Amino acid sequence: MAEKLQGVETIQTFQSGKDALDWAGSHEVNAAFLEMEMPSMHGLRLARELHAINESLGVVFVTASGQFALEAFAVDALGYIIKPYTQED
Repeated sequence: MAEKLQGVETIQTFQSGKDALDWAGSHEVNAAFLEMEMPSMHGLRLARELHAINESLGVVFVTASGQFALEAFAVDALGYIIKPYTQED
């Protein structure tokens, strides 16, 4: 679905927060769509560490759980989308 968004030029996907951080450390990243519960790193921690690399990074959480919504906005998330979702979401 992200490929259908206007203005999207490049999409990278990662299976771990560490891989995402490594890549973001040497590439320009404008937005990150993150899961909350990942095997190696919680999405909230990843968002904080990505913001340390790029303060203006837009973070949107896309997750099956609504339990972290308030915490997501405490790390300056632009959005919080609950799965399943539609293109309009």
